[in-house]
Amino acid sequence: MNKKTRDLEKHYRILENEIRSFVLDVSGGSWYNQWHTHLDWHGITNNSQRHRRNHVHYYLLMLEKIEEQTKEYKKEFQTWIFLDGKQGAYDAIYFHTENPYSGFPYIVDNIDWNIELPNMLSNILDLSIYRLGRVEFDNGNYYFIIQKNGLGKSLGEN
Repeated sequence: MNKKTRDLEKHYRILENEIRSFVLDVSGGSWYNQWHTHLDWHGITNNSQRHRRNHVHYYLLMLEKIEEQTKEYKKEFQTWIFLDGKQGAYDAIYFHTENPYSGFPYIVDNIDWNIELPNMLSNILDLSIYRLGRVEFDNGNYYFIIQKNGLGKSLGEN
């Protein structure tokens, strides 16, 4: 086994441990100001669609953990996955609540929720469970938003 393969195996072991131990503080006094985390700090997903898809799968697992941990949570919240249109290292999962520093709910006005499933997400994202939106900028850059149906408040109108 070469070093590159060992490094990738180590990367995925670390990710699996992070997800297994992931805990949000949803106690009464907690709040989140667009808290987020990136799973790919090394740019692995920038070089391979297979690795990008693997990481999307891990983000979806994190949404499942958030759903489980917020079942008894009394505050309104928003949670979503951000997928950059080009750079997988910028992908992240977000959690947001009412807080003293920014507005709640966080609204993105220009999300197009009526898009086709891109190849990158085929066989990963079940559109009967998740909402997929796309936001485009004037310069041609874009990103995707994934929200689980019924999990928190929406980022935009239906």
